[in-house]
Amino acid sequence: FNLTRPNLTVQLPEDKLPKPLLGALWQEGELTVLFGPTNTGKSVLAVDLADAIAKGDGLFNGLLETASPKRVLYVDFELSEAQFAIRYRGREFSENLVRATPDYDFIDVKDFRNAVVRDMKAMVKEFGAEVLIVDNLSNVNPDNTQALDAAMLVQDFKKMKGELGISIM
Repeated sequence: FNLTRPNLTVQLPEDKLPKPLLGALWQEGELTVLFGPTNTGKSVLAVDLADAIAKGDGLFNGLLETASPKRVLYVDFELSEAQFAIRYRGREFSENLVRATPDYDFIDVKDFRNAVVRDMKAMVKEFGAEVLIVDNLSNVNPDNTQALDAAMLVQDFKKMKGELGISIM
């Protein structure tokens, strides 16, 4: 644990404070989780967030501003290449955005979570990503209903965030 005086913490200079990735909702260097019931548009929103951050455009007519454009790695466990093409045909995405899909022929299913986390770290480094968006966590760790399993996955992401200096959703 680190002990601090709250009055000193709130006086941090501006240059020590994180910049917004999405207004006050998500700041640089944070781990955040977007969740909700199935079929409510989380994946569509996640792609829009990824592209907005990659472009540095913000969302909703400036309601959620972003800092300068960031390199974003979007790990997509939801859509196949064909499904993504159908959904987003005609859309022009930022060159700062790259999408990764799992190749299940080469993933170690016995140690799936650790293999996926290791591979995501390698892709972040290779692409130079500043932001990692993973869609859908239940595919990384199928039994997130168990507190221990979910906690281990969150710890994996917190460790990755700290090691690589990135923001994760």
